[in-house]
Amino acid sequence: MCEKGQFVFSGSVAIVTPFGSKGGVEQVGINLKKLLISKNIDACKYHLFDDDGKELLGLKILIKIFKKHDIIHSHVYNIKYFFIFWMLSLIFNRQLITTFHSTFGCSRFDIKRPFWKSGYRQLSLIKFLSLLCPHLFGGKIIFVSKSVRDIIGTYISFYKSDDMVVIYNPTEMTTISSTTINNEVYFIGRLSVEKNPEIVIKAILETENIKVNILGDGPLYHPLKEKYALYNRVSFWGWTEINNEIWGKVGIVIMPSEYEGFSLTAIDAIEKNSILICSNIPSFLELKKMFNQQVFIVDCIDYIKYADILNKCIDKKVPDAKDTVSENFSMDKFIMKTLALYNSMNFNK
Repeated sequence: MCEKGQFVFSGSVAIVTPFGSKGGVEQVGINLKKLLISKNIDACKYHLFDDDGKELLGLKILIKIFKKHDIIHSHVYNIKYFFIFWMLSLIFNRQLITTFHSTFGCSRFDIKRPFWKSGYRQLSLIKFLSLLCPHLFGGKIIFVSKSVRDIIGTYISFYKSDDMVVIYNPTEMTTISSTTINNEVYFIGRLSVEKNPEIVIKAILETENIKVNILGDGPLYHPLKEKYALYNRVSFWGWTEINNEIWGKVGIVIMPSEYEGFSLTAIDAIEKNSILICSNIPSFLELKKMFNQQVFIVDCIDYIKYADILNKCIDKKVPDAKDTVSENFSMDKFIMKTLALYNSMNFNK
């Protein structure tokens, strides 16, 4: 389905995400469509796969999308679709923008890893393709954080610095201010190897009476739920729509991720004045600089150290972060920067 508004500039926008609704990338796409429509801009959102990974948009449908819209704003991080979108943008003379939400698991801290490792293999291929196909990612590139730009940007050729911009993913501003006095902490996100959810559980079990709520699903959901079924301080809730009522109870969020491009969960938590205990990766260090008293960095994947910081934070009060969040991560800031980027492009009606 596609919702429409009126034109305010000479182009309509197609937003393409990997999936429909689950995940941070998809939520950004949903927010962008709503914001564009609120500005009376013609906008449609499409997704490539269903929740089971079945392809929904074949080449014929993609051709129709490129014929219909003037801007194709891709949030897809699949190398196959980088090439397809580039080819279709040339054939139909359309403006293509790509938002990079991820560093493919790569970090500037381990840049010397062998090129055949998974993440660097993808980055090396991106570098090769961008040399072979100038402007492979369209006329403009958006990075969701400075850390993503610092890594991905070094692998991309033929782009000027003005064509590669950082636009942070937005969060909705609320009046919620969470509490840490209920001895409950939260893990919110996909239960997968790179998110290290078991580190959170082990850290909780090192404390005396703190409980953890695991909100999310993924490949580790059933194995971990079965393994820790007898522990009454560990609760698994599956994939849950996190509304304001739930956020009001989220005093501490633990994120021991191995990599994150930019975590919407992290900035959502900070906006609610929750405490964030997280791993020593570039995107979290970026948040640490902005929210020093709210973000606590653990130097390594060590559940004992997570437990130690958790014990120190459980009754800790932090200053209100809403003004800083609004200044950098509000919906208004996000749409203003995105529209400025759209308006800087040339359209061919």
